[in-house]
Amino acid sequence: GGNMRKALFVLALMMFAGAANAATATPPAPQLTLTDIRGILIGTWQSAEDTRFTREFDANGQSIDRYEGDAGSTTQGLWVLFTGKTAPAGFANFKLAPTGVYMELQQTDNVLLIQISAISLSAVEMVMLQTGRTLHFTRLE
Repeated sequence: GGNMRKALFVLALMMFAGAANAATATPPAPQLTLTDIRGILIGTWQSAEDTRFTREFDANGQSIDRYEGDAGSTTQGLWVLFTGKTAPAGFANFKLAPTGVYMELQQTDNVLLIQISAISLSAVEMVMLQTGRTLHFTRLE
């Protein structure tokens, strides 16, 4: 792909809830919509922390976590994006930034709440809000 296009498409979605100058801060440009971010996420992403781990998102809202060399660890799921303003009721106890972008990932045995803290066409950063862990992924395809 074109590296220039990728470079121009980087968006940091980090929100700091009680920032004193939040009112005067200019939003990042281009401002991506949930639809834009959803479109970027569709594909297969490889974990930077553990390159054998990949997470695939498809256009039908289904996901597959795979671990290379361990066929038994494949986990299917369902994913949906929302903003802090439109969070599902079950996440009310998390302090979500109103304009932050989040993902609910329902897997067989658990439901993950993930903040999409930064995204570009080639990389995405996901904060696992239940554990506080940050995962970095790069696009495979």
